[in-house]
Amino acid sequence: MSHPSQLPEPQPATGYTHDVTLQRNLVVKRFRSARHGEPIREWRALQLLERYAPDLAPGPISAELDGDPPTVMMTRLPGRALDGAPTTEEDASLIIGAVLRLHAAVPTHQVADIGYSISHARIEIPKLQRWAERVAVPSTTCMNASKYIEVANALHLALSWLRTSEPQRLMYEDGLLCFGQSDPNARNFIRDGDVMRIVDFEDSGRTDTATELADLVEHITMRDTPEVVWAAALEQARASPEFTERLSMARRMKANYWFLRSLAKADNPVGHAEQYRCAVRVLALMG
Repeated sequence: MSHPSQLPEPQPATGYTHDVTLQRNLVVKRFRSARHGEPIREWRALQLLERYAPDLAPGPISAELDGDPPTVMMTRLPGRALDGAPTTEEDASLIIGAVLRLHAAVPTHQVADIGYSISHARIEIPKLQRWAERVAVPSTTCMNASKYIEVANALHLALSWLRTSEPQRLMYEDGLLCFGQSDPNARNFIRDGDVMRIVDFEDSGRTDTATELADLVEHITMRDTPEVVWAAALEQARASPEFTERLSMARRMKANYWFLRSLAKADNPVGHAEQYRCAVRVLALMG
C-alpha cells in the first residue's frame, strides 16, 4: 500500500486468498475463500480494533459477508507496506511494538469468547500431523547430495518433534491470552514515518503472545532478519521464564510448519530451493 495521494485511481491487487482494490481513501477486499471464516474474522477484527485501538488498523466501513464473493470495505492507511524483512533493531522494534499493542488492546474477556486464530497450535498441530503422513524428501535428482542429506536430517527432526510433548503443551497449556492477527507477512505491516500499523486480519482470533511472536520471527518473509536483531527487539516482550520457554517451543512449531508445508504442498511455487532453505531453519532451531 502507498500513501493515498500517490495512487488516486483504483488499483487492483491479487492475493492467495483474496483480491484487493485500492482507492484514494478506501480499500475493498474481496475474498476468494470463506472456508475458515476469513471474511467474518476480518470484519470482527476491524470492529474490535476500531473500538480498542483505532489508530492501529484500517477502520471498518461496510461488509457483505454473505456476498458472492464476500466483501469487506475499510479505510486506507497512510504509509507504505514493508517490502521485506526488517534488517535493523529499530525496524524490528517497530513491528514487535505494533504486534504487542494489538495484543494489549482487546480485553481478555472479549478474546475468551472468540475462536482460535488460524495459526494457533490447536489449529496448526493437526495440520502438521496430516502433512507428516505424506511428506518425503525430494529425490537426489532435485538437489545435490549435501543438500539432500540436510533436508533428510531436518525431516527426521521435524517428525521426531511431533512425537515429543511440545505439540501437546502448545495446544493445551495456557499462554498469555491475546487477540492476534496471525498472518505476519512483511507486507501486512504499513510504515508511516515512525508509526507501524497492521492490515490483513482474515486469520485472526484467540491466541497467545508467544505463539504470535514466534509466527512473526519464523515467517517465511521475515527470514532475512538477523537473529541478533530479533533478539534485541524481543526484549520488550519477554515476561517470564515460562514465556521464553513457550516462545522457543512455538518457534520450533512455526519452523516445522514452513518446512513440512514446502514438502507437502503439491502446488508449491517455490520449489526445492525453498525446501532446502526451510530445512536449514529447522536444523538451526532443533539440530
